[in-house]
Amino acid sequence: MMELAYDPPLDQIGDSPLVQTIRLMDDGKPAGRACWHYSAPGIVQILELEIPPDRQRKGLGAQLLESIIAQAQSHCRKRRQPLRQVWMAVRQKSHVLGRAFLTDHGFHHVGTLPKLLPAEDLLIYLKSYV
Repeated sequence: MMELAYDPPLDQIGDSPLVQTIRLMDDGKPAGRACWHYSAPGIVQILELEIPPDRQRKGLGAQLLESIIAQAQSHCRKRRQPLRQVWMAVRQKSHVLGRAFLTDHGFHHVGTLPKLLPAEDLLIYLKSYV
């Protein structure tokens, strides 16, 4: 049975900038991990969204992404702000599946940071909610 674990839970968060890790567990075994950051009003950055290769293409990434969005919306509501944008940086060459995943979930490529990484660019994907 799949379970989500939140570190820290939103009810334990004060007014400081937030970084939350979400772990997806399947009968006590890791099935995925996500980490997101909130620092500006209504703006969320996905820092990590990882599914082990043997568990990919089973909807687990979508489950984690939905959980990030739900947590971010709840966090924004507590501050009486709308969730405005969610963004993530991905590697141009080595994250081809990640880029396709984000596009499939309504994110758009909005920027490129050339030569930031050795041998590949860093691409910025964004989804707006307002």
